[in-house]
Amino acid sequence: MIDYINSLENQLNIKCLILPKIGLEEEISRHPQVLNSINYERNDIIMGKFIETLSSDQSLYFDEYNSIFIEKDDNKIIINNNTPSMPIISPNKDKFAYISPFEWEQLGSLYLYNTTTSSSDLLIEPSESNIPKDAIWINNEYLLVIIGHAYGTVSTGGNLYLLNTTTREITLFRECSEEQQFTKIDLINDYLNVTVITYQDDIFNEYTESSFTISIDDILKK
Repeated sequence: MIDYINSLENQLNIKCLILPKIGLEEEISRHPQVLNSINYERNDIIMGKFIETLSSDQSLYFDEYNSIFIEKDDNKIIINNNTPSMPIISPNKDKFAYISPFEWEQLGSLYLYNTTTSSSDLLIEPSESNIPKDAIWINNEYLLVIIGHAYGTVSTGGNLYLLNTTTREITLFRECSEEQQFTKIDLINDYLNVTVITYQDDIFNEYTESSFTISIDDILKK
């Protein structure tokens, strides 16, 4: 079995995280996502794609169906296995953020994992059915976050908020109009490209897609 796992790792550029089949769900249910990561013994398999080397002794992996985990000193450490989003790594690689659960009409929260202290913290939780939907680092301290309604086919995006991950202060950066929603944020050099959908009818069925760019310096001046 171990030889087979090693072969998979070499061929597919993945790492296999081996977990116990018995007692796993019970163990996870007793630990909220904001607690420190959990180590498990080698009895079952979860496979993840390599994302980033965080430090000399830590590598980050992601399996979109199961978990985010770190390989450290030949140990695999689960960070989150409640259908998380792709981890968003800070520029200096000492922390990363993610949304969990990240599924349709699920009330997901935004979490921060510190690779230096090996601890997780809750940044944004659902509030009145509003949830974080996307986020991106603009420097090592601030995240730009899309927050919007969790339910409904017309609630694919939301408004833009600036989040200080040190103080946890969150401020509205840009509010979309009634017929618009911000749906995606991409980093391009020193600029952010924000995707916007604009509905063309009263029942919010037909829409057009556009985008605008804004410099990171301009965001931090707000």
